Amino acid sequence: GSGVVHDMCGLEAVQNMTPARSNITAGRDTRIPVLMITHARPAYLKRALASVFKHRASKDQFPVTASQDGDDVGVARILEEHLRDGELARLLRFSPPDALLVKGNAKRRPIQGYKRL
Repeated sequence: GSGVVHDMCGLEAVQNMTPARSNITAGRDTRIPVLMITHARPAYLKRALASVFKHRASKDQFPVTASQDGDDVGVARILEEHLRDGELARLLRFSPPDALLVKGNAKRRPIQGYKRL
């Protein structure tokens, strides 16, 4: 999900990282798509999206696609808002199939890995 790096080393560590230098140059006509995979954590998603939108040069050159894994209402609300205002280029949603539902209970079993994208 979107919080993997956050879980491993803390938000402060991620914010203080210096990007690695690269020999690759991208012209203004080069499209560099950004993919954000999300699961729960709407507050973290909101901050992460704000940071991406703030630092990208243009919507056309850096189109952002978000993939929601699960059905968290807070995450859905944030993603739909950014899709409506044009900040998000595309929104994908994945939920476990009915076969993964626990028998006799509406709770879902955790999915191992993110294999559907």
